[in-house]
Amino acid sequence: MAHEGYNFNNLKRQKIQGDPSFEGTQMANWVGKNTEELIDLIYKKVGELKITYPHNKDNQKYRWNVRVKNIIKLIWLLLKHVQE
Repeated sequence: MAHEGYNFNNLKRQKIQGDPSFEGTQMANWVGKNTEELIDLIYKKVGELKITYPHNKDNQKYRWNVRVKNIIKLIWLLLKHVQE
């Protein structure tokens, strides 16, 4: 786990707030969840990418650019949430 020995909810105790820009996007699914859940998913997605990419970097079905963009969106959401 990303948070062994640390409570990432200390970064921001409030739940993730909604935003009009979230409507119709995957970000809407995060409204009401906590900081730790978001950080855990980011950590998991980066870990999966580190393991999978070296063995499948030439495989078109993995759509690496989409996977990386999705991680960037989650990081953006985390930054937005913590700064509010």
